[in-house]
Amino acid sequence: MTVYAFSEARQNFSSILEKAKIEGIEKITFR
Repeated sequence: MTVYAFSEARQNFSSILEKAKIEGIEKITFR
């Protein structure tokens, strides 16, 4: 795996985590 692909995958992973965090907060808030 190249360094570029690795940083790309890390960005995708953190954006997925951010989305999951936001969705989780919404679920808790609008229960």
